[in-house]
Amino acid sequence: MGSIPKHVIMFGGNSLSPNNTSLYEAYRQIGCIIYVDMNTHTIVNASFTTVNPLTNEFFQDILIGYDLSQGIGPVIEELRERTQLVANNAFIKAFESCYLRYQNYCQKKKNM
Repeated sequence: MGSIPKHVIMFGGNSLSPNNTSLYEAYRQIGCIIYVDMNTHTIVNASFTTVNPLTNEFFQDILIGYDLSQGIGPVIEELRERTQLVANNAFIKAFESCYLRYQNYCQKKKNM
């Protein structure tokens, strides 16, 4: 068995990269993966498809430790304020896609 506890669930999402950017040329889509501790609903790890590792590190710094049970409004606002990238909206959309999967998972578990 691996080192990731069973109560930590991985969620993924993606969005299209903006045309005429190095990210589009390399990947076409931006992927986002988050690990969520379902006991605390806290993001314990995060990763984005990026050309530059510093971009990924910056997003990790903002997202890791965030409690998703608060909704994503506050963290989206922080991302919009603190990240000024050509592909900003695409990164945010990929994260929002992860959050929708998280919500669906929570709803499914609640209905069981």
